[in-house]
Amino acid sequence: MKEIDFETIEAVYFLGAGGIGVSALARKMLLDGKAVFGSDRVETEITGELRKMGANIFIGHNLKNLDCLKQKDGGFKNVVLIYSPAVEADNVELVKAREKGIPTLSYPEALGVISKDYYTIAVSGTDGKTTTTAMMAKVFEKESLDPTVIIGSLFKKRKSNFIAGQSKYFIIGCL
Repeated sequence: MKEIDFETIEAVYFLGAGGIGVSALARKMLLDGKAVFGSDRVETEITGELRKMGANIFIGHNLKNLDCLKQKDGGFKNVVLIYSPAVEADNVELVKAREKGIPTLSYPEALGVISKDYYTIAVSGTDGKTTTTAMMAKVFEKESLDPTVIIGSLFKKRKSNFIAGQSKYFIIGCL
């Protein structure tokens, strides 16, 4: 796997952009000032919200979708494609990106790269991950620890699966 430095990445393409985990990373990248593109099989509330935030999300997987990475002035120099574990290995966009030499990361790989600069708390298990992650986020916020959080559902009050914190704490509900 090629070393990816998200500080230098200009654009991120998300395959399975409507998924709960992948969409949280898309929200993070938008808030970090990256150009965000992506696709999913169906339109959902989440893909609509990503569009409202400034992402360009396509419905359906098509080779032409990757053309968005070629802007008028020659394209983005540093791009990465992040894909959901639900995306098949023979997905046309994933195959084409790899043929073009675009670096690709699975959602778990991307989390690993992004979280390496944080004190990361990953909540795993069979049941209760989302509830436990939400409770931890609340405790950290109450203690003014301002965590970055990815959760496996939409927070009721925020209507988002992502909290952009300003501290070195990163809480992830493993999906």
